[in-house]
Amino acid sequence: MITGRSPDEPERDDPDEGLSAERDVDSASDAATVLDSLGAAVPREILVAGAGARPVTVDALVERCGVSESTVYRHLAALIDGGFVEKVRPTDPGGATGYLTRVRAVRTDVSPEGIAVSTEDGDGYRTALERVVEGLDVRNAAYDPRTRTVEVRFGVENGRFADVLEVLDGLIDDQPSRVLDAEAD
Repeated sequence: MITGRSPDEPERDDPDEGLSAERDVDSASDAATVLDSLGAAVPREILVAGAGARPVTVDALVERCGVSESTVYRHLAALIDGGFVEKVRPTDPGGATGYLTRVRAVRTDVSPEGIAVSTEDGDGYRTALERVVEGLDVRNAAYDPRTRTVEVRFGVENGRFADVLEVLDGLIDDQPSRVLDAEAD
């Protein structure tokens, strides 16, 4: 369990809040609400403003978004209910309540069963890496501490080799790459 906080970290209303790595939105109506919220400019601006290390106040949000205080509070309530933003107590006596963005990524999955939305806390690096690896048939991985590089070998389904090359070509600019058997597909 994570305990304690740095001196400049704001005190949270719930000390355990925001510690989970991923949160699923429970129902189709919740997913629709999340997507509707993110479709408007003011909630998106609130998320961006609250993504820093310091909490943002309602007054700062009113100025930044160019809307009324009641509009900011309405959007904050929806974002808090959706688990996107958390209310934090001021660190200074007499200071204003602040708000922090709790999530760093929102993932939407569409399937014949419906739309599922999940949020991810943190920087999302590990989760993104896990999602990439879960779709691969990883056969070998080697780390070179001298160059701080990882070489990964994975299997490719028939018909997918061209997709792999296209994606890698977009990622690897001016880097030497090796194609061992381009006719494998």
